[in-house]
This record gives sequence, C-alpha cells and structure tokens, in this order.
Amino acid sequence: MILALLILGSQFLYAQDTSLLLALRIERASDEELIEMAELRGIKADNPAAIREALYEYHSIEHSRITSDVEDGSYRLEITQARIMHTNADSSLLTLSGDVIVSFIGEGKQEPKQLRAQNVLIDLSHTLLTASGSVLFEDKGADAALQSIEGSIVTFDWSDETLTISGATTKSDRKNSEDENVSIYTSGSLITYQGAGGGIYYQDGQIGTRAEDPLSSIRADRLSFLSGGDLMVHDAALYLGRVPVFWTPFFFFPGNQMVGNPALGFTSDRGMFVSTTWEIYGSYPKFEESDQSSITKLLSSPDEWPKSPGKVLYTNTGELSAVQSWAKETDSYLTFFFDAYENAGLHAGYDSKTTFFSKRITFNSLSAFALYPLGTSPITLYSDVGYNRYYLNQGIKLDTSWAKLDISMPLYSDPKVLSLYGNRLTSFSFDALLGKNQEFPRTYTSDITGYTWKMKGSFSLPTSTLSPYISSLTISNLEADALFKWQDDGPAFSYVLQQMHLPLFSLNLQGTLLDYSSTNPKTSESKESVEEKERDILLPEAYKIILDNGGDSSGESEKLISLSYSLDQRLTHTLDATLGVIDWDEAYLYSLTKGTVKLNASPNTKLFTISSELLPQLTFLEDQSKSIYKSYAYQLFNVNTVAVPSIGLTYTLSQRLYRYQENHEKPLGSPGEIIKQKYSFDDESVTVHQVRYQQSFPLGEATITPSITASLYPVRPSLLPSLKYSFGPLTLSSSLLFSEYESSLRKDSLKSSFSYTTRPLSVSLSGSYDFTRTLASWEEAMHLEGTVKEQFFSSFLTLSQRFSFSFLTSEGKPNYFDYFTYDAAIPHLKVTYALKGEASDLQSEKLQVDIAGKDIQLRWWKRRIALTLGIDSSLKFFYQDRYASSFSITTSARLQIAEFLDITLAAKSTNTGFFHYYNDDETFSYSLLWEDLLRSFDFSGDGRYNTQFNLSELSIVMVHDLEDWSLNCKYSGSVVLSNNQYSWVPTVSVYLTWNTIPELDVEETWTQDNSVWRRSSSS
Repeated sequence: MILALLILGSQFLYAQDTSLLLALRIERASDEELIEMAELRGIKADNPAAIREALYEYHSIEHSRITSDVEDGSYRLEITQARIMHTNADSSLLTLSGDVIVSFIGEGKQEPKQLRAQNVLIDLSHTLLTASGSVLFEDKGADAALQSIEGSIVTFDWSDETLTISGATTKSDRKNSEDENVSIYTSGSLITYQGAGGGIYYQDGQIGTRAEDPLSSIRADRLSFLSGGDLMVHDAALYLGRVPVFWTPFFFFPGNQMVGNPALGFTSDRGMFVSTTWEIYGSYPKFEESDQSSITKLLSSPDEWPKSPGKVLYTNTGELSAVQSWAKETDSYLTFFFDAYENAGLHAGYDSKTTFFSKRITFNSLSAFALYPLGTSPITLYSDVGYNRYYLNQGIKLDTSWAKLDISMPLYSDPKVLSLYGNRLTSFSFDALLGKNQEFPRTYTSDITGYTWKMKGSFSLPTSTLSPYISSLTISNLEADALFKWQDDGPAFSYVLQQMHLPLFSLNLQGTLLDYSSTNPKTSESKESVEEKERDILLPEAYKIILDNGGDSSGESEKLISLSYSLDQRLTHTLDATLGVIDWDEAYLYSLTKGTVKLNASPNTKLFTISSELLPQLTFLEDQSKSIYKSYAYQLFNVNTVAVPSIGLTYTLSQRLYRYQENHEKPLGSPGEIIKQKYSFDDESVTVHQVRYQQSFPLGEATITPSITASLYPVRPSLLPSLKYSFGPLTLSSSLLFSEYESSLRKDSLKSSFSYTTRPLSVSLSGSYDFTRTLASWEEAMHLEGTVKEQFFSSFLTLSQRFSFSFLTSEGKPNYFDYFTYDAAIPHLKVTYALKGEASDLQSEKLQVDIAGKDIQLRWWKRRIALTLGIDSSLKFFYQDRYASSFSITTSARLQIAEFLDITLAAKSTNTGFFHYYNDDETFSYSLLWEDLLRSFDFSGDGRYNTQFNLSELSIVMVHDLEDWSLNCKYSGSVVLSNNQYSWVPTVSVYLTWNTIPELDVEETWTQDNSVWRRSSSS
C-alpha cells in the first residue's frame, strides 16, 4: 500500500481502518475539510471547533491522547511513502515498511528533514522514530551541521532533534580556510547527533574525504564535535592510508571564538608567546574571516545571529545590548590587547574608533606600550632600541557637506617597534598546540625612518543668506604638518623635528555686487525658408549657400549689466629645525593675494558685449637662503574686451596699470631696492592689444572659417589672416603672419596644414615657411612635420610614422630630421624606433620596446593544461647617450596541470647600467649584456651582487596536488630596509598540507639574514 501523504482528502476518510488515523485526520483538517466532513455525516454546526468535537463524538474517539503539533510548536510529521502500514487502535504506535519516506517539517523551517528506510516504527505520543535497513537521514537546511547520515539502525526524537545511529557514515559539504569546497565523511560504530544547538558524538570515529578507504584520515576512540566547531578527541591518530603518523591521547580544539581571542605558540624571533585581544564593544575589523581555522569552517554551522562575548565563548545573543547596538550602528569599537613574548617582553594597548553625528565625526585612537628585556640605554646606534617602547596613532576626521578635516598624529619609540609589535596574531591557531612555529602577519616590514604629524582640511562655508553678494567662500586647502626623522641628536638616537609647514593655506571668495539681466525672445526665419530664398536651380547641391546668423540659434537674446568680484589668498610658511630646535629667523614665507573686480554689460548679447576687469595682486616672499631674502610686490592689471558676436568681431586690451616692488638684499640692514612703474601706453605696460575677426560659414556639407587677427600699437604690430576648410574627415588650413619691421608690415611666416582622418588611415602634414631668414635658396626656410597612421586586420596591427624635417636648421644643418620615428603595435606589444640626423646620414637615436599583458592564458590538452602569463616591461635603449638607457620588467608565469601540478614564477627587476656593456672601441657588446643577465640569476654565489640587473622581488611556488595532500615548495625574496640599509632577504619554505584541513601540515622555512640561513619555522 502506497500513501502519497498521511494527510489525505476527505473522500478517503471512510477508507481508514483505525480510530487513530481518523483522529489524526480530524485534528489536522482545515476549516473547509471539516465543513465537508460534517455535511457528509449530517452534522449541523458552523464553528470549526464545534465540528471537530462533533466528529470525535460521532466516531467515538478520545482525542485527548493526541498531541497537536501546533501546540507543540516543534515539528509536523508527514509520511510521504510506504508499502505497508500497521496501526494499533489502543496505542500511538505506527509501523511502516517497504521503501518508507518520512518527513519532519519544523515550525518556521523551509527545508524538511527526511528519513528513508525499509522499516520504521513511530511512537507518536513520545515523538520517537526507529528505522532499520539502509537508513538515510537528510537535513538540507542551511544551518545543518550534517547534510546526510547513513546507518543500519537510526533512532530519532523529533521533539529535541536527537538522532542516534548505529554503524553510520555522515557527510557534510563545507569550505575550508582556503575557500575550497570539501566533502567530509565521518563514520562511527555509534553516533549521537543533537540538532538543536547540540553536538555530534562518535564512538570509534573516523574522519576522511572518502566514504570508504580514505587515503588520509583521523581515527579516534571518541570524537566530539560541539556546536560552533569545538573538537574533542580521545585516543586519536592521523593516518596516511593505513599507516599512523601521529598519535595523541587527548586533544581539544576550540572552534568557537573564545573571549579574549587567545593565540599561543612559538616563533624563532619572539620565542614562546601568548596574545589576547578583548573586544569591549563593537566588532574589531582586524579579525578577518581568513583567521578562522578549517576545522571551524568545516564543522560549524553558519551563524545567522550576531555574536557577542560571553563568559568563555562568543555566543549568539539574538538581540544586541544597547551599547552593542550603538556600536554596530555607528561602526564604533573598542578593543584592548595584551601580549607576552619570551624574547620580546610584555606588550599592551588598545585600538578604538568612535563616531558621532551619523558618522560625520570620527575619533581613531591606537596606543600600545611594551617592556623590552633586550633594550639598551642610551641608544647610541641606529639599530639600538630602549627598554620602554611604544607606538601611538591618534586621529580625528570630520566629514560634512561644508567641512572636511583630517588630523593624524603618530608617535614611535624607534624604527622597529611597529614591525615587532604591530604584526600580531588575533585568532587561536590549531598547529600551535602541536609545537609548530607561528607565522605572524607581515603588514609592517620596513623601518620607520620618519613620521609626520599632519592636519589637512577644506571648508566650503554656507553663503545662502548672503547670496548673491557672497556666492562662494571656500578654503580649498588648510594644512599644517611636522616632519620627524630618526637621527643622532647628540647624546643618543631619537626622532628629531626636521621641518614644519605652519600653515599651507588657500582661500577663495566670490560674489556679485550688481546683477541685472533680462531675456528678449527673438523671432527669426527658419533655415528652410532662408534656403528657399537663396536657392539657385543652376547650381549643384554641394554649392548651395545657406545663410548663417553667426550666433546662438536659440532665438533669444539677453541684455545685462553685472558687477562681480573674487578674492584668492595663498600662504606657505615653512620652518626648518636643527636638532629639533625651530629656526624662526630662517623661515620661508610666501603670500599671494589676488583679487578681481569684473564689469559685464550688454544691451543685446547677440549684437554687442563689453567687459572690463581689474586684477590687483599683492605678493610677499621671504627666503633667507637667497641673496634677495625679502621681496614685496604690488601690481594692478586691467583686461578689457569688446565683442560683436553677430559678425564675430572681438577687441581685447590687457595692460598693467601700476607696479610697486621692494627688494631687500643681504647683508641684513642694507637699503632696499624700490621699483615703481606707473601706467603709460607703451609695450612695458600693455601686454595684449588686438582686434580679431572669426566667422564660420556652411558651404554645402563643408564649413569654411576665415579669420584675421591684428595686434595694435603699442605692442609689436602684426596681422594674421587665416582660412580653414573642413569637409568630413578632411581639414585644410593656412595662415600668413605679417609683423612690423622698420615701421612697416612685412611677411613673417606662412603656416599650412592638411589632415585626413578615418579609422584605417590617418594622415596629417603641416609646414611652415620663415620669410625673415636670409638664405641662399628659398626652400631652406621651410620646415615640415607629418604623421601617418595605418591600422590592419580590424585594428590588430597599427603602424605609424612621425617626422620633423628642416631644409636648413638654425644651426646650419641642411636637410635635417629632428626626429624620424617608426611605431608598430599589436595587443600587448609596442616597438618604437627613432632616427635623427641629416637625410643622407640618418643615425639611430632610440629603440623602445613596451610589453604589457595581464592574465594572458593559453590552454591545451582538453583544457586541462593552462599557461597564464603576465608581464609589464619597458626597454629604452639610447644609441647616442649610453647613460640614459634603462630596462624594467615585472613578470609572472603560471603553469597549471589540472589535479597534478601548479607552478608560479613572479619577479621584478630594473637595470640602469647599460653603459657597462660597451667594449673598448665604444661599440655595444651583447655578450656582456647576456653575461650580466646570467649573473643576476646566480643565487648560490656572489653573481647577483655584481650585476646591473637589480632584482627587487622574486617568488617561485610549486604545488604538487595529490588527492588528499599537496606538496608546496616556495622561494621568495624582496628588498627590505633595515638598519638604514637596503638588503635582499630570501626565504625558502617546503611544506606538506592536508587539503581537507590545511592547518594540518609539515613545514620547514629558512630565511637568510646577514648571509646566514636561519631556520624560522619547524614541523
């Protein structure tokens, strides 16, 4: 007998043989079903509760013994499938057999728990279920600790989600700390699973990545996985195949985040250590998810509720306290930390961030102090450090719509304090309990040779109440800083004040004192009507003339009169210090005050506009390092412009009305030099005096633009007529300059240009002719410049040529190319070759090769082998100047063979010493270049110290993937600043890691320090 559901339609009610099933059916029936049941039995009642009681009485059922799932608030049992079902009317027992499928749907749960078995015994009154025969229990909920369990005999109490399995194997799909998908199979002779926040307990347990015969596994007499990932094992061993390689009688790993976040272990430079980090309120951002171990990730359930510190562990609180809610809303936090190191002493401090007014004001504070047992006093050498060490960084940040301010004030006891104490462990480490050395973060590696106290801000003050008289008042830059350097100040080394800027200041003020404008609508004939009037039926369309109004086609004009002003102020004040003492007498002070008063007037903006601008300027400069150590200057400028837009006519007069300057020379006390210059209409006061006409006329689909510019007395008179013609991609232009010579205008220079631009071809050519030169032949006064660019194969290949040619240079060189350049470019590669010299004897000038490519990937052999290349390189080789050549390269290559091998190579190198590769006869030697290149890869001898190729970074990583394990071999090196010297620090590491739990690994790491290889990590 197969049942789709225990909840059947009303038409099958009479087919049930037992009062128990009838009671269940009545109890779970909906209101519509109850009404239908009552009508079939002739029961008259409208209230569903009354109908249910009448049905119980009709069938003589004592319903008080049936427990309602709704009252229970826990689970609803559904029988999805069974071949045979037996019930007992005198008890709550139900027996199912034959491909049984039973579901448990929890209140508020979307995914049901499902059990499959051959035989199932259900005790409804005690919420117990016992299954046997190929039992499979599945829990597809997102928060489930186990997704599936297979066993021979299973007992499940769905009221408290307690599951007991005999001879079972469980499976869970999770991500480890490397963010890799892992399937975990855990088996045991007896398993107890408490789903509602409980744990999983295994008798004779085994953990592996295979259900049967795992290549690697952990076996234990008892395994206990508590909620959150806590692990306790008794009598456990790590096996490779069937061979045990490590055994421990008892081990506890806290997968839950512990209060205080303890980290303990051993390092070669710090010795044994204990570090604790205590969150008082808020979430500390330096706790990264990557710090979570693989065991925690693999065995813990996802947290849907926020956690807060409890007595021992972080717990799911459901609701946050008032302080924690405020901290979360404002992104604030306060964290204390305490560390104890065997070789580095005691270290304590706090880190906090507090925001106010919707995060507009932020206070950042970091303070830490340490007692260093290996310190010295006094600090007489650069590398010495004291007994009391500290680092602090206090900051305030203001971010509003009208003001931005950022203040930071760091403070350090010595250059190495941050690299030692700032790199901290903030999470519990699994392999620390196995005696393995810890790898600390490397956020801070270089020495702090100096630091700066800095304040920087900008302000845009509200001016709406004073508008338009003050339309804008901004302080674009308000900055003050103090620079401290680590140096010997006499008795000992310390951070000494070097320089101060007090302040750097920029202010801008703008406003309008008078503003009157009005807009007049203007009616004009449409373009089509004008065309109709001017059309000549005998002319082709290309010669059809269209009249242009020469101005704005909007049809509106404006009359206006306005008087506006602006004020700019800049101030730079720099103070130098000697041994920390500020020298106020040797200060550098620069001040510039510049104002503008501008009058605009127009009776009709399309016909006539006039503007006049006064620009006062006041300058003060004091620099004691110069012979003229102090200077004052006041100048007043005036710019006048008159324009007639309708005909394209503009008149401009720019002049200096007054100048006063006072210079003071050393020695101090010497009489100053005073320069006064009053206005006169001459070339010293007038800088621009010109009239310009320019107008564009459509000519069919082309446009022709004539213009003429005349410079007038008192500046040097000149006349510049020009003409420009544009038609699609074609542009032609020419201009002829006439300049005054011996009281008459004479031809000065002629300039012409031609350009044609399309997608596959672009050509431009320009030429000039100098009439002022007296030469034997007319063509010697010509100068040509040109560019040709071609694109082929859908722009895959681009070729271009550029040249600059003079028939006779000013130095007297005939037929001379200032440059002749060839460019060839394809994706990721560009080659430039430049020549220079006389046309009959061109000399190579420069060869430049640029390669740029990122993640260039090639795949073959069914895409299982991949080669990924990345390169950014530039070679600049100068044939004439050997000292200017240079080479730089940053490259990476990665070879991947799926499920077998992964090799990565990355390097960064530069070379600026190409002048070493020349023979005695001054010819370049490629053999010397290649020999030097080979020396740069000599890591066993001293070759890399005697090469011009400066390798700043190198990393070689090889990973051999096995099914359960990975063999990693890595070489890395970088240039590190230590003790005020740059040195190459290489590191070699080899480690074997279990892919399931990467924390279980065997590692050896060696680092070279002062030419001595030191073991920095042990297995």
